[in-house]
Amino acid sequence: MHSEEVKGEDDLQAITIIPFCESLIMEGDHAGVSETSLMLYLDKEMVDMKAIGEENYRDHGWSERNAPEKATAAKGEGDVERIITYLKGEIEKALGINITD
Repeated sequence: MHSEEVKGEDDLQAITIIPFCESLIMEGDHAGVSETSLMLYLDKEMVDMKAIGEENYRDHGWSERNAPEKATAAKGEGDVERIITYLKGEIEKALGINITD
């Protein structure tokens, strides 16, 4: 489960807990497999897979398993579906309603 403490300009504090993100959070994954997969699914025209160059992942503290060239739109679609399912459930609980597809 991913949690983050947030402090706004009005000095109010909140902790956000986003369990659906745990599978998306990988050490060294900024612009890696998860984010690239999301973008391939959401707007593939914004992703230039040819621009991914050879990288020495160890020099940057990344893991090769998170390499962006392993990204797929199918993985991005699965991640989006998990996010939507989670948020739908949270909205239903908060409002005491049942949202139909």
